[in-house]
Amino acid sequence: MIASERTVAAPGGLRTIARDGGLLFAARLIAQASRLGYVLLVVRALGPDLYGVLVYLQAWGLMFLPLVNMGSQALLSRAFGCSLLEGQMMAQRLWTLRLVAVPVLTALIIGLGMAGEPDPAIRPLFLIIGAALVGRGLAAWSNNVLVANRRSDQVLVIELVFRLGEVAAAALALKWGAGITALLAIHAVGWWLQAASSALWVGAKVVRPAWRWRDLGGLMLLRQNAAAMMAGLALFTLLQGPVVLGRHVLGTEAVLGQLGLAMQLLSVLAAVPNALGIAALPVLVGAGADLGRRYLRFVVPASVVVALALAGISAVAGGPVLGLLFGERFAAAAPLLTVGLLVLLVPLAPAALLSQAALASTRPGALRHVAVAALGGLAGGLLAAGLAVPRWGAEGILFAAGGGAVVWLLLLIRIHLRLARTPS
Repeated sequence: MIASERTVAAPGGLRTIARDGGLLFAARLIAQASRLGYVLLVVRALGPDLYGVLVYLQAWGLMFLPLVNMGSQALLSRAFGCSLLEGQMMAQRLWTLRLVAVPVLTALIIGLGMAGEPDPAIRPLFLIIGAALVGRGLAAWSNNVLVANRRSDQVLVIELVFRLGEVAAAALALKWGAGITALLAIHAVGWWLQAASSALWVGAKVVRPAWRWRDLGGLMLLRQNAAAMMAGLALFTLLQGPVVLGRHVLGTEAVLGQLGLAMQLLSVLAAVPNALGIAALPVLVGAGADLGRRYLRFVVPASVVVALALAGISAVAGGPVLGLLFGERFAAAAPLLTVGLLVLLVPLAPAALLSQAALASTRPGALRHVAVAALGGLAGGLLAAGLAVPRWGAEGILFAAGGGAVVWLLLLIRIHLRLARTPS
């Protein structure tokens, strides 16, 4: 059952966060750079109309990804932070829970997508999206175990191989005249290959993905993971929900393609603070309050400054740059990108960091407050959408997502102020 007797290192402070965060940041950078390359290939090949349909299908799956991932990163970080044996047992319980719950969740996600899609030609494609979600959920287990064991360098290798491999496969498929169906199938197969190979790797290095039904405690695990799942759902819904909403309220697929490109680029940028927060979890779980405060005092203001700087650059040079990279047909995405950077990424980046830090807290009630904050952010976004979308269209969708992010951020700030006054 135990593949390795490697002991999880004790927290090493900000230097450890910097090292693990740097490695995981490099992994995310590779993933996002390959995603950007993928977008470059696909956008030019498909054009705004077909790209709008593709990005809508991908956004539908990504919006529910935190539920499939089951928020297990924080739980694994806590378990491996206590002892290697406890971490291995928790990892196997979470593997069993995935095998049981992910197919059921995916079936519901597919059903909802097909039921809400007006075009009968598009409905069967949700089956491929569901297959990709299952593979991605299983692959996430391996990545979570590696990050919890401070093996971010191995996550880097996995991301390098499979993300670049998917881009290469998509490039060949497009050269041979492939369409949306083939691109989605390549995506799904890539995640299943990653799930299988990374599970074998983790089984040899850390823990074998064994079946632990007798001591599963599935409902207890879901309750423990609920806060992380809600936090992830808030982040991904605010980033992917605009495209899904745009599919149903915007006039044409061409306009949806413009919004989809802007949101794809925003998602690439938003992955940076989220990656840093995930990398810091294993250290912050066992760290003192002083380290947590010093970490947040640095990364939260930095994330806001970077987001504001990107918004300024987009406002000045976004149109020519997007026209050069993606073609003149997508130059209209530049104003949407600028609005998104300003109203959505500015509050979303610090909110993602604060949320991950709160998940690491051991203070009473912290996880419950994280879940409430996430639900508050989602509710704020939905309320704002009802007011802004009829008046401003695509920009209104971004205003609504930004409003949800602001509510989420304010609630998280309130949580951290309360936790600072609560004895550990």
